[in-house]
Amino acid sequence: MVHALKEAWRVLRAGGVLVDLRPVSVDVPLLILTSSGWKPAGIPDQSPDRVHDVASDLALRLVVQDGLFIRVKRKYFAVNNYWNTLKDLKEDVDDRWKDDMIISKEIWQQARLLFKNGSGRRRVRFPFRKKIGVYRKI
Repeated sequence: MVHALKEAWRVLRAGGVLVDLRPVSVDVPLLILTSSGWKPAGIPDQSPDRVHDVASDLALRLVVQDGLFIRVKRKYFAVNNYWNTLKDLKEDVDDRWKDDMIISKEIWQQARLLFKNGSGRRRVRFPFRKKIGVYRKI
C-alpha cells in the first residue's frame, strides 16, 4: 500500500490531491423493515475486513510522516444499502463481501423470521460506514 501511495505521489503534480474513499469495518446491525419499523436481525461480523482498514490507515500515516502528503480533511458518513428480499442480500454478500463480512446462521434465521412475521412492505437495510480523506501532495 505504501508503494502505491508513493507512486500516486510521483505522478501527481505539486499540490495535487489524493482522495481516500473506502468503507470502514464497524459493527452495525442488519435491519428488517416492517410496517412497525426497523427491527434488528443481528450484527454481522465485519472483522475479516478490519485488517485492510488498519493497513490502509498505517500506509497513509507513513506517507504523511515521510512528508509526501498532508491530510487536508477526513470525514465519516453512512451509506445505507437496501434490498427488497433476503435472497438479493445473500447474492450481494456472496458476490461482493464474502471475504469481508460474515453473516451467521443465527442472523439469517432471525432475518427470515422478521421477514416472515412482519406486515406490510418488507425490506432489508445495512448501513455501511464510509471514510473519505483528502490529502495534498507537498
